[in-house]
Amino acid sequence: MGGCIRAAHVHAANTHDSRGALGLLPHRPWWAARLQTVLTDAAYRGRFADHLRGLGLQHQVASHPPSAALCPSPNAGS
Repeated sequence: MGGCIRAAHVHAANTHDSRGALGLLPHRPWWAARLQTVLTDAAYRGRFADHLRGLGLQHQVASHPPSAALCPSPNAGS
């Protein structure tokens, strides 16, 4: 899975991302069975990090997350 985006959650624009992200992992989908660590930026240190720990996940803050260009496209090479 190498740091690629595997899920997204859309919320109201007047909701801070760290609060809106709480709806992202209420039920761990089939692909998240092996998920252990969630990498975010510093804005997610509070409530979201606590939520992750409550789900038994680790939270890691990265100052410069890997570029999305490193994620292979499903159509790469076609």
